[in-house]
Amino acid sequence: MPVPDADKLAAVAEAKGMSVSDYVAKLVTQHLNQIQLETLSNQEALPIPRAS
Repeated sequence: MPVPDADKLAAVAEAKGMSVSDYVAKLVTQHLNQIQLETLSNQEALPIPRAS
């Protein structure tokens, strides 16, 4: 991560009264809660004929 981004991350976490680790964990959890695992693992193959 570029230093300016890390500095901004630290400032935002501090402003929210959180550690950087807790803030990042919260963001990742929010992101993961929006993902449906079924759509990731149950993808069907497209009906495209293969060339031999």
